Amino acid sequence: MKHKDKYIIFGIIALLFLVILFIFFYNSSPQEVKPRIEDKFPDVEEMHFSKLPITYSINLSFEKTRVEYFIQEAGRYERIQDIKKAFQIIEDSTDGVVYFEEVNEGENPDIMIKGLSPTIFEVVAATVNVSDSIWGFALRNNVSNIIANSSVYLLPIQTYSDEYSWVYGRCTNFPLIDVHEILHTFGFGHVFDSSNRVMFPLYPGLTCNVLEIDEKIINCLKKIYSNGQIEGDCSELNIYPYEIEEQKLFTDDFAWKEIPVNYSILNCSKNEIVRINYAISVFEDRFGRKFFNYRENYPTQVNFICKEDAKEELISANTHYWKGTTSVAINGEYMFVNGNISRVDINFVFYEKCANKPVELTQYEMLGVYSASGLQRTYGGDTYFPSSECNLLTTSSTTWDRIRELYS
Repeated sequence: MKHKDKYIIFGIIALLFLVILFIFFYNSSPQEVKPRIEDKFPDVEEMHFSKLPITYSINLSFEKTRVEYFIQEAGRYERIQDIKKAFQIIEDSTDGVVYFEEVNEGENPDIMIKGLSPTIFEVVAATVNVSDSIWGFALRNNVSNIIANSSVYLLPIQTYSDEYSWVYGRCTNFPLIDVHEILHTFGFGHVFDSSNRVMFPLYPGLTCNVLEIDEKIINCLKKIYSNGQIEGDCSELNIYPYEIEEQKLFTDDFAWKEIPVNYSILNCSKNEIVRINYAISVFEDRFGRKFFNYRENYPTQVNFICKEDAKEELISANTHYWKGTTSVAINGEYMFVNGNISRVDINFVFYEKCANKPVELTQYEMLGVYSASGLQRTYGGDTYFPSSECNLLTTSSTTWDRIRELYS
């Protein structure tokens, strides 16, 4: 072997030795370890907080911006008590399997409840794509299936006098908004089959008919936070990552393909029947031609139905409420076939509020007729909230411009 070749071989061996030595010392030296969250519930696969008690903090104070006006912090103390009651309801419903502890904001709570001013709320809500909400929304930070921390953002609600209140429209027996948003922080998503379930979306409105947490949610929480020691099933629930897609809960303005359309009236008093028919005649006089034909057979294309309560109503963003309350006044159900409207049920709820008033017609019946004709949005500053005074609804020319546009 030549002298030169020996040096080459020796150099290769030395290089290999240095590589092996580097690898050895690199693997032996302390490495940066990603922080791990100790999980007290390692035997469950569902999304969950890592320990008990689950801590929370509440801060509904916010800085008012100069462009905002009539901002009131009325009811802030009462709303804080509602939020605390919501945590207690979850704890009691699970028989103490899930339990909470209130801590200071600086102690990194698992759930942070924050108040936002209306202006800031709109910006934040649009950024996280929950701009349809009028009550609040929840956000989570997840590490795999563990909830590292979460936040609930709430805002005061605008009243009819253009002021803001933390307790306006609240459900006093069961703080639905707060229980709903807190359950979002646990990973529970929306349901769409019943307005009487706690996780039905709040952005269309609420009826305060919900008085308890669904049994399936309770059983699921017990299973998770007992580390599987308590039997339960979460498989039928919409838990993050959500399998049930968000559904549209608003029907936009529509037009019947052909008019006149047939209508029927069901379960209404004689006075209410007279006023519904009168509302139709007032509508047709201004519309300028025949729009509705009465038929005794039910169902027809449009069905005006009187109901004593809203327990079975599936509310939506199209629902009209009695002014100043969370009580449903008028609720429309709309059925489409191949994109065309085929049937409308206009449910007059608590219709007896105006049944014995000595008036020929109220805004109540007119709103029902407008909804049946296809008008769903409000125009020209019109406010569509029936009141117990049963006043006649006056509509702006902008509203009628829209109706004529739909049927031009």
